[in-house]
Amino acid sequence: MTTKEQLISRLNQFSEEEISSLLDAATRMEGKDTQAARPDCPYCSSHAIIRYGHKCRKQRFYCKSCGKTFVPTTHTIMSNSHFPAGTWREVISDTVRGNAIDYTAQRIGCSHQAVFDMRHKVLMALQQLPEISDVCLGEVSEFDETFVLDCYKGKGMDGSIPRGPRRHGAKAEKRGISNEYVCICTGIQREGVAGHI
Repeated sequence: MTTKEQLISRLNQFSEEEISSLLDAATRMEGKDTQAARPDCPYCSSHAIIRYGHKCRKQRFYCKSCGKTFVPTTHTIMSNSHFPAGTWREVISDTVRGNAIDYTAQRIGCSHQAVFDMRHKVLMALQQLPEISDVCLGEVSEFDETFVLDCYKGKGMDGSIPRGPRRHGAKAEKRGISNEYVCICTGIQREGVAGHI
């Protein structure tokens, strides 16, 4: 089972309250909070911002500190997207509820590929969420580790990889735990709050 399939399987176990809170977090990720009159610079977090015309029918801003321009959706899952926030909200809602891509595409009037790309961006953002926000486990928690073979799939064997190519389904050359494995530490709170290291 791939990481995305595991994520969707986990989302299907959420209660309505958890789904509602996740939708709130996703709405903040989509850039709704950046619609303020003068958002902070997404590059240097400066407050010295001025309006700087429009780009693709969106208000553009200029940062006096770093000299970069940006729009409200810069560095959000909606960056470089031509779909409005309402469409993204529907895709996020259907992703959290585990609805099929074709169902979402038919419901909002988009192509299969467009919804697939949007859902991919949503899942990648959810996958990176524990890396950018700390998860603190408390009360009764359980921790475990698992070891998986290192994988360089998609990368060229250009000499920077410390081993030769491995066929699909091949086993490690050394017995036991070795430097061919990557350790993944996981933890979960008894109430269901998960974290990883």
